[in-house]
Amino acid sequence: MKAMGSGYTKIHACINDCILYRNEYKDVKICPTCGKSRWKVDEKEKIMYENIPAKVLWYFPIIPRMKQLFQSKTIAQNLKWHANDRTHDDVLRHPADTPAWATIDKRYPEFANDPRNLQLGNDIDVFLAPLIDDLELLFDVGVETYDASSKEMFTLRAVVLWTINDYPALGTLCGCPYSGYKGCPELQARIEGNKTTLPAASYTLTTEEKTMFCETLYNLRVPQGYCSNFSSLVSLKDRKLIGLKSHDYHMLMQQFLPIAIRSIMPKSTRDAITRFCFIFKSICSKEIKVKELDKLQEELYVTLFLLEKYFPPSFFDVMVIKGHVRNKNKPEGCIAEETIEFLSEFQKNMNIVGIPPEKHNNFGNQNDDYSISLRDGTPVSACRSVQVSLDLFIKAHFYVMQNTTEVRHKAFLKNQHPFKRNAWLENEHTYPSNMIQVEKELSVSKESVSETVRWISHGPNTNVLKYDAYNINGYTFRTKCREGKVHQNSGVSVVGTDTHISKEVVTYDQNSYYGVLKEIWVLDYHLKKIPLFMCDWVDNKNEVKKDLIGYTLVELGRLGHKDDPFILASQERQVFYVTDQLNKKMSIVFMTRPKNYRDTYDNVDEEFSTVLFPHNDNILPRVDPLDLRKESRNDYFRTDCPGIVIHKEHENP
Repeated sequence: MKAMGSGYTKIHACINDCILYRNEYKDVKICPTCGKSRWKVDEKEKIMYENIPAKVLWYFPIIPRMKQLFQSKTIAQNLKWHANDRTHDDVLRHPADTPAWATIDKRYPEFANDPRNLQLGNDIDVFLAPLIDDLELLFDVGVETYDASSKEMFTLRAVVLWTINDYPALGTLCGCPYSGYKGCPELQARIEGNKTTLPAASYTLTTEEKTMFCETLYNLRVPQGYCSNFSSLVSLKDRKLIGLKSHDYHMLMQQFLPIAIRSIMPKSTRDAITRFCFIFKSICSKEIKVKELDKLQEELYVTLFLLEKYFPPSFFDVMVIKGHVRNKNKPEGCIAEETIEFLSEFQKNMNIVGIPPEKHNNFGNQNDDYSISLRDGTPVSACRSVQVSLDLFIKAHFYVMQNTTEVRHKAFLKNQHPFKRNAWLENEHTYPSNMIQVEKELSVSKESVSETVRWISHGPNTNVLKYDAYNINGYTFRTKCREGKVHQNSGVSVVGTDTHISKEVVTYDQNSYYGVLKEIWVLDYHLKKIPLFMCDWVDNKNEVKKDLIGYTLVELGRLGHKDDPFILASQERQVFYVTDQLNKKMSIVFMTRPKNYRDTYDNVDEEFSTVLFPHNDNILPRVDPLDLRKESRNDYFRTDCPGIVIHKEHENP
């Protein structure tokens, strides 16, 4: 690591976390606070091992890591994006859009003059004294750093904008009670016959509920690369979650926890958790509209009140790193791995072991003769050239003609039949009586048409190229019969325009359609090849529903739109389906974010913005204001499951 421009420092610490043996305590052998030895002691044998520290802090200095950021030209440019390229509007997409950032700029104008100076968020803890020293140096003096993007040296400075504390830190820093008599709601013991029992808390799960919770997560099948395989993270025998990584916890909180508790626990407790998950999802989004922050904060107040009402303070604690690294005896080793991975980002021609290169692009695979002229995605499976039924072949070709922007068939019809009403023109465009006539009209049109249109008008090769897997738009798709048992890459969604023709009136509606990928076709038009997906579509009329908290539910077994199975591969959005606990016939739809997703910042991405408002998917469970004013001991425990027996009288013989 030192060869890569970074390293770590070992600092001895008190066994009780009182002090770090540095600065004025550098040569001290006994902790001045608790009196414990600096060295390791075998309490059983009463042996002290001199020069073997009882506890060691591995400190990875922040200054070399910050300097490394500017050694990458791309990252150095990104670090100045907020000053050079940021859109100044009412959307919160960067800390520079916050009042805290503006306050620092106003209070310390000399700091704000150089956009390369960093403004940070940070955790507070007794072991962060070395970090605090580095931050003070960065703020008061700065360090000389090379900027690869501008090819010059500058003085790098940094300031802390926010601190993030776990719940027990409120007791240490703010005097807030988090344990003891006032630390949590009291569950009053009850005498039932010869037993004294402590009632089950409102968040307690029965054995059946634990099983249902674990089975829901165990049966999750998500697209490849979306998150870890949850079936390997769930022990059905022990009814526990095991081995989750940081990203898995994020996915659990933002996506899966609300559906895993969808039919279990008391409704009030379940709603509190669901509200928290939806708010957590919203603050983790790429962009938040500033005008929505006040509403978000109001909802957060209510949600925190509900959480504090039903859960003890011990629930509000950040995860401990040592509990989640692979090597629990040497967690610093795993942290070192993370640091090496971070540093490798700035070394040329270095690949991180275990992370495959980016495969999601739209430029084709030059090693595949069939895909050289493909402009829309890349096949990632073997190709089969087959002949298909004439009926499906015509439908596929017609769909291409209808959805190629250069094919202006409707305009052509209007020019040829100027006195026909819109209803007739729309009907003839949508349901032509003679496909051959349409092709002929386009091929001999006197209007200026592109070479692409002329090739399309002549029709594709009668042999269709079929694949089982395809990369496009940042997604990996696999046909239903080829996706295996671990992942689900066959879910497809498309936004379509429904045309309603009633006598002389034409109306249009936009609707989302959901289905499963059945086959991947590529039509060869000689000049270009066009990929299409043939899908089984859910009947939109009766089998697509919205529930009270905004989830879209579909019945995959009820199909419709069988005469219109095709879409262009470029039109799709990937989704995956999770079986609903409340109705096993229904499935909950989850939208997948593309892997090569990049923020354009030109417009707010409504789909991935905040989740609290009508244009987003989820709706916070409603809370009656009157319920917030009521307080009852019955809110804190369950009556539908057994409590804990804390004392049992022996019956006289």
